[in-house]
Amino acid sequence: DRNIDFTRCHFEDIIKSRRTDLDLSQYPDMKALEEHAMWSCGSLFQLVLESGGIKTDERNNVQHQIAKRLGVCHGLTNALRTSIPVLSTTGKLVLPRDLCVKHGVSSPRYLLSALGMGDEECKRAMKNVVADIVSVARSNLDEARSLQKQSPSALKDGTKSMNSVFLPALASETFLDRLEEHEFDLTDRNLRNVSTMEHWTCGLKMMLAAYKDTF
Repeated sequence: DRNIDFTRCHFEDIIKSRRTDLDLSQYPDMKALEEHAMWSCGSLFQLVLESGGIKTDERNNVQHQIAKRLGVCHGLTNALRTSIPVLSTTGKLVLPRDLCVKHGVSSPRYLLSALGMGDEECKRAMKNVVADIVSVARSNLDEARSLQKQSPSALKDGTKSMNSVFLPALASETFLDRLEEHEFDLTDRNLRNVSTMEHWTCGLKMMLAAYKDTF
C-alpha cells in the first residue's frame, strides 16, 4: 500500500456539484449543466488519474484536460440517461432552461402530463433539446480524443496505460449512439432495453481500445 497525496480541490468540486444539484429544480442554462458535469465526473476522473501517479500539475496538464472533457461527456450522458426517472420522482428537470425556452419545451410542472397525453409538439421540442445536449457531449468527447494525441501513453510508474482510465467514455458514446438511433426520444422505452449484442459490442470496443491504448 502507498499513501497518495490527492489534490483537495477535486473533492471540494465534487461536494460543490452535489450541493448545487440539491438546490436546483432545473439548471438555468447549458453552461451550468456542463459545469456540474465537470465538477462531478470531471473531478472524479482526475482523482482516478492521481491514484495512478498522474498529479494535477503543469507537466500533466494535457491528461487532466482530457479527464475534464471526458467528465463533461460522461456527466451529460448520465444526466440524459436518468432524466425521465428523475423528473417523474423528484420533479427536477435535467434539460437546461435556456434550451427549453429556445425549443419551446413545457415547464417541469406540465412536461410529464403533456408527454403522458401524447403531445407530439412537446415531444418534438424535447427531442430538439436532447439533440443539442448530445451535440455538446460529443464535442467534448471529440476534443478529448484530439488532446490524446498530445498525451504520453504511460502512467508515472510505467506499469500500465493511463488511457485505461478513460475507457468509460466508450460506454457513454454507446448510449449517445443509441439515443440518436431512437431520434433523441428520451420517452422511448426501447431506449433502456440494451440488447445482449450491444453489451458484447461495447465490451469488444473496450477491449480493442485497451489493446490499441486509446479510448
